[in-house]
Amino acid sequence: MGLGGGRLAGTRGSVLLFETSLPMRAYIPREDVRMDLLVPTGTHTRCAYKGEARYWSVEGAGAAGGLGFGLMCFGGGSVIPGAPWVLDRVGFPALLEEAGLVLVGEARFDRTSLEGKLPGEVLQIALRRGVPAALVAPHAAQPLELARHHERLEVRAVGR
Repeated sequence: MGLGGGRLAGTRGSVLLFETSLPMRAYIPREDVRMDLLVPTGTHTRCAYKGEARYWSVEGAGAAGGLGFGLMCFGGGSVIPGAPWVLDRVGFPALLEEAGLVLVGEARFDRTSLEGKLPGEVLQIALRRGVPAALVAPHAAQPLELARHHERLEVRAVGR
């Protein structure tokens, strides 16, 4: 199994598992996998028959990892940040030139919102270009910590 022109895994010692009403699964011994190319997903499962399983993915393959991982390994795809790609395709940089204010709304704004999600990317691009930006979010985790992520991002908690 390849990844980015290199080898991610290869084995002659895999175990095929057939379960009722589930697709066949191949289990590959850890020593046959380049674990340095993977990141833990945080998901663990326990089965009375198979024991405990921990799940891994390729950095940037997405939340579920399935489609992104498959495209990278078997389709020759590569990982690029999604939010900047989308904003570029819709002409966001050109729209900013005439904007007097950018207003962003998100149901829950937290640390991860500034780590590649579209609302955080919109805020950061606007602020870098000197366009005033505001966020409306009913739930904002750790407002002071969020403000530290960007020197020009002002976060104010509003009571209910």
